[in-house]
Amino acid sequence: MSKTVLLARPHPFIVQEMKPLLEQCGYGIRKPDGPGVIDTQVKGCDAAVISLALISNVTASAEDVTASIHGVNPKLPLIFASLLPFERAVSTITGLLGKLGMAAHVIGISSLNSTPSSNAVPSVLYLAKDELSDPAKREQIKQLLLRHIG
Repeated sequence: MSKTVLLARPHPFIVQEMKPLLEQCGYGIRKPDGPGVIDTQVKGCDAAVISLALISNVTASAEDVTASIHGVNPKLPLIFASLLPFERAVSTITGLLGKLGMAAHVIGISSLNSTPSSNAVPSVLYLAKDELSDPAKREQIKQLLLRHIG
């Protein structure tokens, strides 16, 4: 049985770039049917993708979506995505998680050589649009996804 990834806070670039990549990795995709259903849809998923974009098909903020997912399944692997370069995204994600009382190490292609070996702090994955649309980086992203989601 294949694993399912919820595009919890989709943005057009996530659907356009990430959906085919996730499917190439063998993951099934689920998108929210509407606002307020993330709590029920996340229950059958193995990971969730959250766009940091200001605009999404889901009207809730990235912080609210993350809080909702964490409330249902605190161990669910999270993947954040946006247009931001890795360095800027790390501070945004760290701040968002901090507001929710969560701590996590943000990993991505830009941090492959500096990822700590300790598993004491959970990790969240970050993927930038430029990385997703770069054919040379897609194989690295696939490996990150397989390690992060399983």
